[in-house]
Amino acid sequence: MIPDSHKDLLENAYPATVGTTMPDGQPQLTVIWTLYEGDVIKFSTREPSQKVDNLKQRPQITLMIIDPENMYRYLEVRGRAAITQEGAIDLIDRLAQKYMGRGYYDNMDPDRAQADRDQRVVVTIKPEHVVANG
Repeated sequence: MIPDSHKDLLENAYPATVGTTMPDGQPQLTVIWTLYEGDVIKFSTREPSQKVDNLKQRPQITLMIIDPENMYRYLEVRGRAAITQEGAIDLIDRLAQKYMGRGYYDNMDPDRAQADRDQRVVVTIKPEHVVANG
C-alpha cells in the first residue's frame, strides 16, 4: 500500500510523527522511530504512556514523515494500531541501530535498562489509507 516512490521515507532514518486521539477528542502527537516491515509499520514505546492509553481506547492512528530535503514531499499513513509486548526488546534494538548506529541499551545503566525492558511494547500500524505527496 505504500507507493515505491515514498518507501525511502520509511526506510531511511527519518523521524516520524504519530497522532492518536485523547479522550476529549484532542489530537496527541509524538515523534517516533519507525521500522517498515512487509505491509506494516512498527514503532516501540513504553507503557504506561498517553499514546498507548489512547490507542487501547481508540486504535485509529495517523503517521506522517516529511522528507528532510523537500518539505512538500511527505507520506501520511492512516490506519489501526495493535499493541503487543512480543518482540519489543528486539525492535527497540533494531530501531536504535537504524537511528543511532548502536544498541539501545549499550550505554544505559543496568537498572534503568531493566526497568525500560519491563515497560517496552510494540505498536504495529496496518495502513488503511495512504497519502504520498511530492
